[in-house]
Amino acid sequence: MSSQALTKQQIKTVEDAQRCAVQIIAGNIPYADACESMGNSSLADRRSDLCSKLFAHISNEELHVLRYLLPIKRDTELINRLRSAAVFPPMRVWTSRFKNSFIPFSVATFSSS
Repeated sequence: MSSQALTKQQIKTVEDAQRCAVQIIAGNIPYADACESMGNSSLADRRSDLCSKLFAHISNEELHVLRYLLPIKRDTELINRLRSAAVFPPMRVWTSRFKNSFIPFSVATFSSS
């Protein structure tokens, strides 16, 4: 996922620490099997799930403090006529840094109806 405040090196460090902790707890079970049996998922999966939930909360709450940052929702009648059934129109972004920030990334990734 692109919307993140951690660098790739920091993500790798956290994943390695999780991998080490799972190996200590589970023993000689493969990492993926141990995570599945413990109900854990990868850091990327958890971050993606949390971002999706946060975006859904922001977009569904009319009075949310971050709601004003989202583009205006498309009309339902218009959405039904489009190939891409995205609730929000695509945002115009000028830099990759802004494109990978939370709001534009979430609008592009999670706004499908």
